[in-house]
Amino acid sequence: GNGLPGTKEGGGHSKEGQGWALVEDMKLTLPLPLNLANARLHWAQKHRARRKYYEVCDSHAVVGIIPGPPAETPERAQVALKFFLHNKQDPDNLAHRAKWVLDYLVTRGYLKDDREANMEWVPPEQEIDRKNKRVEIEIIPLGQTALDFEV
Repeated sequence: GNGLPGTKEGGGHSKEGQGWALVEDMKLTLPLPLNLANARLHWAQKHRARRKYYEVCDSHAVVGIIPGPPAETPERAQVALKFFLHNKQDPDNLAHRAKWVLDYLVTRGYLKDDREANMEWVPPEQEIDRKNKRVEIEIIPLGQTALDFEV
């Protein structure tokens, strides 16, 4: 591998006829999504806002601010989010704010799915940082991922 986060490592070492490689832990920093937990927006407004958020995140990936998705998405991963906010939020509002982040990670291939079968979610943390609001994400693959391997 090339040592970049999310890239295959190990070069397909054989283990009883199967190629295996550990997928490295990945850390990303995304922009802080809107706080819409208590918002009364029309569904179309909310959809446009989510699409705009995804576009901003995609632009960060294109210019290298965040690493691209892994070459192979792990079947199951632990996900930890840390929000850096203007003011602390109630835990339920924080969980709601995580939805766009998790959905983005799934739609772009960082995570297989956000269901319990594929994701172990660590309750989100929060910290005040009024000058640099963001969400830091750590994705830790659980177990090993099979690679295509010719015998």
